Amino acid sequence: MSRFWLLVFAVFFLGTLGPFLKLGAKADSSEVLLLGGEWVLRMPYTVMFQWVPGMARMFGPYRMGAMVVVASVALVALGLARAPGGLWGRRVLSGLAILGTVLQILYRWEIGPIAEGSFKPTMWRPPLKVSALFVPEWYTTLDPAEEAGIIELPLDQQQDLICFYQLTHRRKVFRSWATPPAIPPVFRKEGGGEAAARLRYLARPDRAGKTAQDVLLGLSRAPEETDLALLNREELARLVAGGGYKHLVVHERGYYLVDPRSGPIFYRDVVRRLAEALQITPEEHVELAWFDYPGNEYKVPDGPVYVPWSSHEVSLPDQEMPNRYFMAVFDLTPLIELAATLPPSEEASDAVPEDPGAHEHVEAAPGAPRKGAAPLDTPAPVGSNNDRPDAGAAP
Repeated sequence: MSRFWLLVFAVFFLGTLGPFLKLGAKADSSEVLLLGGEWVLRMPYTVMFQWVPGMARMFGPYRMGAMVVVASVALVALGLARAPGGLWGRRVLSGLAILGTVLQILYRWEIGPIAEGSFKPTMWRPPLKVSALFVPEWYTTLDPAEEAGIIELPLDQQQDLICFYQLTHRRKVFRSWATPPAIPPVFRKEGGGEAAARLRYLARPDRAGKTAQDVLLGLSRAPEETDLALLNREELARLVAGGGYKHLVVHERGYYLVDPRSGPIFYRDVVRRLAEALQITPEEHVELAWFDYPGNEYKVPDGPVYVPWSSHEVSLPDQEMPNRYFMAVFDLTPLIELAATLPPSEEASDAVPEDPGAHEHVEAAPGAPRKGAAPLDTPAPVGSNNDRPDAGAAP
């Protein structure tokens, strides 16, 4: 048994070292070791990437560290079981191992020396608030068999969570990680039955509405600098019809990932401007709500505070983070009807590019939805979600 876990540890640890040998953990990935000034040392990850199914979609060698941790736990347990000193000796060693693990989790070892006079964060990690992992009710109302995609804003900022929602609605998502190279080559154009046809649908690239795509990307990365006048209804209608999209969803949580200090401002502003530009009134739903144990409301003012279900730490006090995060849903049916009246676009082409390239991978929770979501007839004023009288309570 120990040999098996040693093998698992060695294989996955070598995988975490990346495709080429480099010296120094903090060295840039391009600073690899060169022999004779021109020869590089290929690591086992290059073989895994080329020959092991699924490895090419892992995006980064560091992901293999998960199995290194699993193997380490198994090896520590096996070592403690064989430790000398009898039952009490093994108990003492086990207690020390547990204490070391707790210290590793609760103490912020990653923070180095802090200059005199600078803000000093709390070195001990207090317990964090958590939220249960639910899919917002709106996604559960969608028919998984219908080929009607969803545009989720902001783009790039919360793909992990969007992919989790996609497990429920199973619809195409605009600019998702699903691209033609993710499909096995033998099924990329035909064959494979219904399952492969579904894969081709989910990974189908968007070729129409290039200007609209650029504007949506701008709204996701720099909403305050993006001119929505460039997003005319006809241009977006071509994108919607060409990609088969039926809904556009704006996530407040995503804009906290763009800028935690301006998250609610960006969200409200984007929803308001989109409603005016598209001439469509959205519906608002609660996407996520805090799940806090009784009597502990806002008891961790020193942080660290994270945007829920992400590794994005923010410098805001806990009291300034909202209890609920909302999402606004636009029904794009009027744009689909408009697209039917427009002449064919010169951008559209039946040829599917072999490798359009994967979108930028930015690392990265659902919440308790508010039933009976009301239309946003008048955009709510910018401010804390906690003050909204119509926010509704999380079930």
